Amino acid sequence: MIPSGITPALDQTAADIFGKKIGYWQDTKHWTKIRGLKLLNRPGSRRRVYSKEQLLAAHAEEERAKAVNELPKYDLPPVPAGESPDDLLDLEESLQALPEHRRVTPATWKGYRHGTKTRLPEPDFILGGTKVDGKIVGGEDYWRRQTILDWDAHRPGPGNMQGRLTGSKNRTPRRPTPEAEARRARTQELLDENPAGLTYKKLAADLDVHEVHAERLLTAGRREKVGRMLAERPNLTAEQVQEEMGLAVKAHARRLLEKASEAKHQQDRTRLLVDEIPSRLTAELLAEHLSIPQSDAERMLREARVNKTGEMLADRPDLTAEDLMGEFGISDHLYARWILDEARRVTAKQ
Repeated sequence: MIPSGITPALDQTAADIFGKKIGYWQDTKHWTKIRGLKLLNRPGSRRRVYSKEQLLAAHAEEERAKAVNELPKYDLPPVPAGESPDDLLDLEESLQALPEHRRVTPATWKGYRHGTKTRLPEPDFILGGTKVDGKIVGGEDYWRRQTILDWDAHRPGPGNMQGRLTGSKNRTPRRPTPEAEARRARTQELLDENPAGLTYKKLAADLDVHEVHAERLLTAGRREKVGRMLAERPNLTAEQVQEEMGLAVKAHARRLLEKASEAKHQQDRTRLLVDEIPSRLTAELLAEHLSIPQSDAERMLREARVNKTGEMLADRPDLTAEDLMGEFGISDHLYARWILDEARRVTAKQ
């Protein structure tokens, strides 16, 4: 974060202030020798960001100390603490500036940067980069805190989803076929038995499906299994995923864990919406809100409705399909009947 009132400076500016070449500045890590100098970038960001005011004060003190042959006594101007509407936030910090219940996944947020449906406002400031044909290339985007909060206030989400998307229809979401459910269950069974030894070719032979189809089933099955592991162990690590899934490449395990974390966040958001606006939430609206494909939105909405129905059954054992049609705003009696039967089946297994 670049606090309001601070002039940001990168390594090149810092090196220029101290009269050094940028390579020498970076190799010697001179910034670590300046007591009180505060780095403004968040951990893990690709650029170091300084307060130019602090750099100028530090250089002046070093020049003074050198002239009288003594060690510098740094007394740098403070960096403002707290939050201000005019603070400049990078992409990740902008997401964290939102109330927790309004945050989407990091992957979805990155998609908003250049999205076609949901799109972040243009940045208020670009740090670094090179000007090419009138545009800055290679810089880092920053937004005023207030810019992000104002944009979010008009973004569809819990509390201001007033209805369905224009043109959306009250159509019945697709239900999984018995064959599809059987293949998914068999894939999970084989993964539980021998996760390291299961390949898409072996799965194709077991299920009697094309290898391309088996590869998709295996990928989805692994994500589902890691999702269950994550639900049981919130602090699950990529190393644990690699060991328990028998993966040879750690990057694959890390990717599975990231996908599972993202899916969990999306599922939590879906359930929140099903609780808040059950009769107005459609797959189209959910897909827009989460920036996910329609098919994924249909699946998540279906699962959330089944889970909610299971909880309703605990208080109302005589719940009917007609009750669910009113609760969820659906018009297909067979679909409502399927939700009810699936909720009873899941509840009976628990």
